[in-house]
This record gives sequence, structure tokens and C-alpha cells, in this order.
Amino acid sequence: MSSQTVVMPQLGESVMEGVVIRWFVQEGAPVAVDTPLCEVETDKASVEIPSPMEGYVARYLVNLNDLVEVGNALVEITSERPQGAAAAEPRSSAAATPAPLLGVAAPAAVRAAAPASASINLSDPVFAAPAQVAAPAMGSPMQSGGPAQWTHLATMATAAPAAAPSPKDTGAASKAERWIPFGHPEGAKAYRYPQPTVEEGDKVEKFSRRRQMIAEHMVISQAVSPHVVTVAEVDMTELVRLRDAHKERLKSQRISLTFLAFILKATVEALGEFPAMNAVVGDGVAILKSRINLGCAVETEAGLVVPVIRDAGQYNVIGLAGALTRLAARAREGVLEPDDVTGGTFTVSNPGLKGNLYGGAIINQPQVGIVRIGEIKKRPMVIQRDGEDVIAIRHMMYVALSYDHRVVDGVTGNSFLFRIRELLEQARFQV
Repeated sequence: MSSQTVVMPQLGESVMEGVVIRWFVQEGAPVAVDTPLCEVETDKASVEIPSPMEGYVARYLVNLNDLVEVGNALVEITSERPQGAAAAEPRSSAAATPAPLLGVAAPAAVRAAAPASASINLSDPVFAAPAQVAAPAMGSPMQSGGPAQWTHLATMATAAPAAAPSPKDTGAASKAERWIPFGHPEGAKAYRYPQPTVEEGDKVEKFSRRRQMIAEHMVISQAVSPHVVTVAEVDMTELVRLRDAHKERLKSQRISLTFLAFILKATVEALGEFPAMNAVVGDGVAILKSRINLGCAVETEAGLVVPVIRDAGQYNVIGLAGALTRLAARAREGVLEPDDVTGGTFTVSNPGLKGNLYGGAIINQPQVGIVRIGEIKKRPMVIQRDGEDVIAIRHMMYVALSYDHRVVDGVTGNSFLFRIRELLEQARFQV
């Protein structure tokens, strides 16, 4: 009898774990190749994990709501039905410590902080218990900025609530009195934050699994990448005219010609001219990617996801509009595949229909930059016409670039953003 263990796959360069939220088959049930076994939720999307072989589900190796790191076992499949195996309902969440990544033990600080009977489970209410994290030693992966800093972000131990400081407290918090706010990366230095209190009339909402993972991703991105935000003011008037001239024709072909499609195209062209912006960060190296895989943030009922338009450089404006429409629809329907959300090399974010002037977005690790657009507003502007300064009503928009100063210098970042502005203002796109 042959068997195969299905493990948590690598679902993206920055995705190091996922939560098992659903079993599709029972233990002892037959499965075919590519039969969905379970559904795993990450900070980017919910993904179905298929069976690699035909056979039977021998046993689950994790429980529902368990946090599973990349490379860890999920379920065992055998070629023959296990003797005595009766079909059983999928097990509910139980007190079980997540298995270490590829046989590496959990950090000593986490093991020591967890009570013997406690479960390390991020689905616990955020206000129920503080996490205890020890400061890393100098030269450790967290201090040196190596990729190991993402290994145990979500594995935070629960402990008893911190005791209130005594009147004689001098401000030097003991280890038990330190409280780490939600989303703080495990392994970072612990400061004494004020612990929140719940008063009468307050409403406590538990973080969803995806919101937990998004928070941890955002916090570690801010901690890892020195963000620099630079803003450009863009005159979109010529682009508005270009879109108005073609949108009805394309609408009859069921193509929605949005301003975002033009912004994506301008970003792709600028990335081709500034390859340092189309890069990802490894352990002490910057990897300049040959392919432009453009991520675009999409808001869904389950939260923000960033589907990726692969090889975006091969598309014109209409092609990008179509690709984005298809991916956004799949995101809102909750049917994105792993390839739809992984491998991005740069990201564009927008504030949606109810926009604002501008804002600095947080970089999507391990990328080195993200562009965020603002709303388009009509404003009186001073322009030159026939050699004279005149005041005219123009369609104006702000574009903000956040870049990683470890990799991108100010000259490169500013020149890249200037090029995006130039392409948008010239509006010489093929439609």
C-alpha cells in the first residue's frame, strides 16, 4: 500500500502560513486526483488544496482552525482504504500546538511562555490574553533582516493577563507585565504598551483569520522596510478626453475602460524603464525580476486581496482592463487560484469609488514599491497656452509611491514616479 502526505504548499513569496478553515472529505473517504481536500485561508486568499493521487483519506494531520506553516503536513492519502477506518466528521479545533516549520522547533521564548495545557491559537479573542515575546539576540535572523523573520510571525503564545502595576512601580515592566498589541511581529523587542480595557457599551469584535494575517503582514512590512513616500500631482485632463472618446465604444463590447487600466499601463511602462523598482528582496540581495507581474488591490466582503496580472508588459490598456475585470470578479466570488495571488513584483492600490486625495500604502513584501492613486478632482490650475500663463479647469489627481529605501534611492524613486506622471499626462496610449 502506497501513501503520500499532503503538505501546506508555498502559496506566495511572502505567505508563510495558512489556516485550515474547511475539510471537504471525511477520513476514510475515497478521493480522485485533484479532488479538493481542504480549504486554507491566507492573508491573500482562500485556496483549495487538491489531492495529488487517487486513493483514500487515511487521516487528518491538523485540526480545523489550526495555523499551518509552509511545509507542514495537512493530511495523509493512501492507495487502499485503511482497515477499520470509518468515515468520520471533520474534527473541530482542538488544543494542539502547530507543528514547527520543516522540523525546526518553535522559538524558546514562545515554548517557555506557553502553559503546558495552553493552545497556541490565533482565533482566540485579541483582548483575552497578552502575548509574551522576548527580544531577539543581536545577530539573530530578526536582527539581521534575513528571511527567517517571517517563519513564526503568527505563532504567538497565550498567557495570563498582565497584573496591574503596583503604586511602587518605577516603570521597569517585568516580562509578565509586557503586552504586545495585535499584529506585532513575534520576536521583536517588547515595549510596555498600555493594555486596552473594555467598558460598558463598548463593542468587541474578534479579528477574522484573514484580518489577523493581514495585520501581521502589514506590521512586519513596516518593521522590515524603511518606507519612503513621495507624491506627484498629475494633470489627467488629456487622459479624461481619451477615455471619453472610447469608453462607449468599448462598453458595447462589454469592456469597462477605467482610469485604473491606464494607470496600470503607465506603471508597467515605467517599470520597464526602471528595473530596480521591479524587484524583490531576498537574504542580503535584491532580485531584479525579468517578468512584470503587477498586483492590484481589490476590496471584497472578506477583506482586501491583491490578485496578480502576470506578464503585464504584454498587455495594452484594453488587455489590462480585461485582465483586471476577470481577476476582480474571481476575487469577489472567492474563487481565486494560488497562481492568481502569488508572484507579484509590484503593486498598484486605489481608494475605490469613495476616494481621497492621496495616501501612502504599505509595501507588499518582499516587493520594493507600491503605487497608490487618489481621486480625480476638477481644480483651477495655472497652465501655459500660446506662451502665456492662463487659469483653466483641469482634472487633477495625486499619485503616491511608497518605496523600500534599502533598495531604492531617492533619485530612482522620484524619477520612476515622475515617469508615471509623464505618461499619464501625455495620454499617448493605444486604445
